Amino acid sequence: MSMPNHLLNVEEDIPRLVSHPEETPYAILSHRWGNDEVLYEDIVGGFIQVSCSKQVGYDKIIGACGQAKRDGHTHIWIDSCCIDQRSSTALSEDINSMYRYNATMCYAYLAGLPNNPFDAHFGPSFANHEWFERGWTLQELIAPKEVKFFTDLDLGGNRDTKRWYYLGRKTEMCDSLSRTTGIDPSILSHERHVRQASVAKRMSWAAKRKTRKIEDRAYCMMGLFDVNMPMLYGEGEKAFIRLQEEIMKDSSDESLFAWRNGNAHPNDHVGLLATSPAMFADSGQIVGYYDWEPRVPFYKTNFGLQITLHIRLVEKNLYLATLNCTRPQGSGGFAALYLKKLDNRSGTGDQQYARVQSGKILGLNNANERGNTTTIYVRQTVGLPGALPIFPEHIVQLRLGPNPALKYKLHGTMGIVSKNPLALNNWSWVPRGLNSAFRVILEKNKLSAVAVFARPDGSKFTVLLGSSSDIGQVAAEVIDGCEENRTFGDWAQIFQPQALGSLVDLGNDLVRIDIELRIVHGYKYYLVNIHVEEPPTMVDDMIDMFNETSLRVTLDVLPPEISGMIPDTRKVTAATGRKDRLAGFKRVFKH
Repeated sequence: MSMPNHLLNVEEDIPRLVSHPEETPYAILSHRWGNDEVLYEDIVGGFIQVSCSKQVGYDKIIGACGQAKRDGHTHIWIDSCCIDQRSSTALSEDINSMYRYNATMCYAYLAGLPNNPFDAHFGPSFANHEWFERGWTLQELIAPKEVKFFTDLDLGGNRDTKRWYYLGRKTEMCDSLSRTTGIDPSILSHERHVRQASVAKRMSWAAKRKTRKIEDRAYCMMGLFDVNMPMLYGEGEKAFIRLQEEIMKDSSDESLFAWRNGNAHPNDHVGLLATSPAMFADSGQIVGYYDWEPRVPFYKTNFGLQITLHIRLVEKNLYLATLNCTRPQGSGGFAALYLKKLDNRSGTGDQQYARVQSGKILGLNNANERGNTTTIYVRQTVGLPGALPIFPEHIVQLRLGPNPALKYKLHGTMGIVSKNPLALNNWSWVPRGLNSAFRVILEKNKLSAVAVFARPDGSKFTVLLGSSSDIGQVAAEVIDGCEENRTFGDWAQIFQPQALGSLVDLGNDLVRIDIELRIVHGYKYYLVNIHVEEPPTMVDDMIDMFNETSLRVTLDVLPPEISGMIPDTRKVTAATGRKDRLAGFKRVFKH
């Protein structure tokens, strides 16, 4: 049994507040707060101040204590005077534990019912009482195994002649209470555990209930979902978002996303989480599918809510996403939502979405019509001003060209020119008037720059630079030759980026491109080095083979006076230029 920090002892003639009581059975009072309540600070030395006896709330406390004493209880918990609401710590602790407090006898006090309350719980005055409209009384109805309902019966027309009048108990009224609240009779009678109701169904029970503070719409439901979270008054509707995020940590029930917002414009971009329990008003018949098929956990990320769903293309950028739960009418099939693919700006590839047409939940009968299983990110907030980007511009810039000894020349460049080139040394190989810095488009496989190189014999090869298939990376494509009539748009259409660092054999030469990343003044630079080598000849192959043979080993073990007469082939193979390599190789065999 979970014990509150404070209880009222009802054994004496005057109720007395006790702190940190020992474990003992106790009753609780569930009531609608008024404007004249007796509060924790009105109790001095454990007793309610005499001046409070004129308050309307005082009669309610005395009546509840008297009923508890008649029922054999020694203590009772009343939230108005047993919680020090001046202390945020005490308030948070009690509210986070309140559902467990409610697991004892509960007295539900419905003030102001008609003077002839006989059979009142079957009439409209009972069903329409404000006690059934408040958020906090929801868990006070569900959690206790038994709830006794009372009203105040006026026997003489004044305050002193009002007495508590017993209306009935929950276990005898489950059907009528179910019609009033929408809560299943089997849940009210504890024949089924509350967790056996889908998330959407539990949300629907609170859809029409009200609280004084907007945050309490979330806090009053923590017990129904067995979650705990800090109470942050002032956060507004974010409290309900946090509640759903806590639910996700312990539940794979996708009915959490089966809600409708009838006030939303069809083109509004929203997330998968509702901003109010009122959006679940039509979700009371939704049943979650469990063990239907293997599940992938869904959870919050900085890209949005990551979730794996069946999605099917409806039209350009508009998809139908199927949930593992029934449609709202409870007629079977699958509930489905509309999602719109967003322009990528955060490194998630093209898998970032938002919900649209949130006033609708569609239905699919055939599981084969659900589309492919896809892992996506769904943004909760879309269209709000974002944080300033860390890198306002990504720039690909030519840094080093081919070895000058090979006499290759940069013939021309074109592309999406950047106005923020990085000042570099050894830049003289770029002819005056040619651009060398280009903006990178932050999408997959988008061309940024074209660089054409001329060989000594006048032939050319082309280097294409741009974004790779992995967002945030730069890649290149090397093509032998150059069609002078091609525009940048023509090159962009054929751009097929390839991995960096490998040699590309063009027949007459080998081209290798690598990139050095630098960040300067908040700009991200991809500095491009272009290496050109002559392809290996038969002589190169023979020298390599010579180095790998036993002859090379034999030469290595000769006495120094003999081996010193023979040129070192390792120096020969390191020589630059084809003529030097061939001459060195001839000298080896001459000796």
